[in-house]
Amino acid sequence: MGRLGSSGAAALDFTDGDTLKRFTIADAQVQQSSRISVTIQRSSVLADQDDPGWIYVPNVLSVGSATFDVLVAVLSGDGLAAANEFPNEVITLTYIID
Repeated sequence: MGRLGSSGAAALDFTDGDTLKRFTIADAQVQQSSRISVTIQRSSVLADQDDPGWIYVPNVLSVGSATFDVLVAVLSGDGLAAANEFPNEVITLTYIID
């Protein structure tokens, strides 16, 4: 396994109106036997009324040698985004390698 408790972060771009995106994260500590735990951190907003309420759901798809793939789905806060509502922000994926 990779170094126990090793961690990292990556900026994920959701500024093109995507609501489902796959990312490959490179980290030399990752091995095929590594277990990856991920969380999402959104940018801070000044007030609740300015927050579009996007919910980011990450899922680790595959783990290889020095990389892993994560699929991130985006939902609106109420689960019912209008057809013309899309996320427009960069989020941070944080991860721990075990």
